[in-house]
This record gives sequence, C-alpha cells and structure tokens, in this order.
Amino acid sequence: MEFMRISRLAVAAALAISPSWAAAAASLTSIKTVYILPMPGNLDQFLAMRLTIGSILQVVTDPAKADAIFTPQTGAAFEQRMTELYAQKPKASDTKDADGKDANPPLVASYGRTKGMVFLVDRKSHDVVWSMYVKPKNMAPDEMARLAEKISQQLSKDVKEK
Repeated sequence: MEFMRISRLAVAAALAISPSWAAAAASLTSIKTVYILPMPGNLDQFLAMRLTIGSILQVVTDPAKADAIFTPQTGAAFEQRMTELYAQKPKASDTKDADGKDANPPLVASYGRTKGMVFLVDRKSHDVVWSMYVKPKNMAPDEMARLAEKISQQLSKDVKEK
C-alpha cells in the first residue's frame, strides 16, 4: 500500500514537472540562429567555429538575426547588453545628465565568477533555454578550443534528444 502511494506521488510530481520541461525543450529546438557575446579567453570565437563546423546552430554576426544569445553570464550586465543590442538608440542629448556626464555608463562584466559558464538565452523572452559549466584549466587557446568542442558536443546531443 505504501508503495502505491509513493508511486502515485512520483507520477504526480513527474506530471507537474513535465510541462515546464516540454516548454524548455520546445524553446531549445526552435533556436536556429545564435549571436555570441564576447567571452573570456576568446571562447566566443572558438565556440562560433565549433557550432558552425558541426552545423549545430547558425552563428550570426548581426544580433537582430539571432533567435538566441550565447553569453558567459546572466543578470544586470547581461540585461544591459541586451538593451544595447536591441533597444532603439537614444539621441546623443538623451545620454547626458545635467552635468554633461554619461547618464548610462556601460556595465563592465566580471568574468572572475563566471569562467566556464555559458548560457543560451532566448532573445525575445530572455529565458535561459540551455546552460553548461565546464571549468577551464587555463585561458590558453588550446584549452578554449577544447572547451568549445565540449560545449558544442553537449549542445548538439541535447538538441537531438529533445
């Protein structure tokens, strides 16, 4: 009897989780083009190469053509960058405060906490549809190439599974 109650709870939990999982899966499979933000160690360049070689996603150089954005971080700095990429550019007079200083100074990304993290973010919803953590041993080009290969292989596998 106890087993049946646990089984029913497990089924109920699985059903409660599955709609959100299905939505995430649908988002990942709908992404065809990606824009890659700068990453530490030029990982963005290596990742663009691996995604292109493997025909996993089409890498675009115009953010307006992207379905999603690859980024090494989320949060306020990322949201500021998205605003810069997709919002209308303010007039020069709108960007200065009363003292003539820049009213919206650029946010500087802090990569110290995010080395090895990559997020694939839906451009329109800003939802993270995929992420991975692979800690680099160092920032040498060979290591960045290894990380890019590992990231692209996992992404390819995850896209095919969904």
